[in-house]
Amino acid sequence: MISFALANAITFLQFGASIVIARLLSPKEIGIYSIAAAIVGIAQLFRNVGVANYLVQEKNLTHDKLRSAFGIQLVMSWFLGLLLFLSSGLVATLYNEEGVHQVMIVSSATFLLAPFGGVNLTLLARDMKFRERSVVEIVSSITHACISITMAYLGFGYMSLAWASLGNTLATVVVSSFFRRRGLPWLPGFREVRSVLSFSMPTAGADIVRYLRTNTPELVAGRVISFEAVAFLSRASGLIRIFESVVGSAINRVAFAYFPQEHRLGSNLKTLYIKANSYLCVVAWPFFATLAVLAKPVVELLYGNQWTDSIPLVQILAVAAALAAPFSLTNTTLNAIGAVKTIFGFEAMLFVLSAGMLLIAANFGITAVAAVLVLISACSSALCARYLRKLLAVGFHDIFRSSAAAIPATLASLAIPIWVMYFSNIEQTWITLAVSGFGAVAGWLLSILIGRHPFSLEIIGAAKRVWNR
Repeated sequence: MISFALANAITFLQFGASIVIARLLSPKEIGIYSIAAAIVGIAQLFRNVGVANYLVQEKNLTHDKLRSAFGIQLVMSWFLGLLLFLSSGLVATLYNEEGVHQVMIVSSATFLLAPFGGVNLTLLARDMKFRERSVVEIVSSITHACISITMAYLGFGYMSLAWASLGNTLATVVVSSFFRRRGLPWLPGFREVRSVLSFSMPTAGADIVRYLRTNTPELVAGRVISFEAVAFLSRASGLIRIFESVVGSAINRVAFAYFPQEHRLGSNLKTLYIKANSYLCVVAWPFFATLAVLAKPVVELLYGNQWTDSIPLVQILAVAAALAAPFSLTNTTLNAIGAVKTIFGFEAMLFVLSAGMLLIAANFGITAVAAVLVLISACSSALCARYLRKLLAVGFHDIFRSSAAAIPATLASLAIPIWVMYFSNIEQTWITLAVSGFGAVAGWLLSILIGRHPFSLEIIGAAKRVWNR
């Protein structure tokens, strides 16, 4: 519950800032930054080289292994920062936009700072110190929000987001140092490099391919369609990612450290996966279904009329997200049992399929790109089901049974929003959202309590703890 509450605080900060930024910057300015940020993100994954997964999974984490993990991150980060700096002009030429060059120059500076907080932040997750890690992330989010909003208001355009990213990294390094694990080495080393890389390289490959797959829609749209199309897709994706930020990240933070710990102790991960999936879907499906119904008033109220082209994209991406929800913990679970090569093969296969389909779809517009993402999500789910059955003995019937329990809650949460949108005479946007949102939450809560969904026990337990305090 601590992880969930703090994740919500972080999401509130980030989402609130994105609403303000959407009104201060134009779609083209946000599109320019999105393209540069997607490219920088690829370098960030190479920088980490899967070290975080290694640090969480490794049973015997010695002093030399910690020094080697830090050394690898330091060398890779500084090298990639230099590479970003030198290649920024080439990338700007590819996209025919000088702004991409400017953003990448500033972003390359973050690579000089990031290694000094990376290992420490990962160890907070390994030690399951979620409160301390969330404090770091909250301070960093506040820093990012303050810098981006202030500079955007002063007229710095897309560069306000680049400088905010640098401020975010600096805040992470400084604040994480206050929670530094006792005995954590200050100097890098390379004695256990082979041990670290033998596990982390396949993991890093999977992370990189997954990131490429996730960001291919924006990279392709920016090259084939326009920067405005990238911005509309980015805003739509941002609304979809609210769930990941509020619920998914809280669950994944715990699972990222808890699943490997339980596997080391010999626990049955099949049971854990099915339980986690049941909890995830009973929240995810009602959220995505309600968002699809309320896409128009949500976009208009939060972002303004200049972003109405995002409305159909939100609805399509909500379908894709709902299809993927029952399998969103697959990679975390497979990583816990050390099946990193399997994850890499899965991600590589899906990336090749996705890239080909998106390159074709981009020629028909941004709506076609979003529609293809639904098909890609279905393919991803089918592959995940195959690997879960093979490696964890989690059959499709297990997934279906744990997910299907969310159907009544989904239908109950939709009743009031559908009535408000299609049968009522409410005209004010904020009233539409207020009534629909309250009705959706009330319907969802009544459904899981009356239907005695297992998640209701967590809600009742949390309510009792709050009441006792």
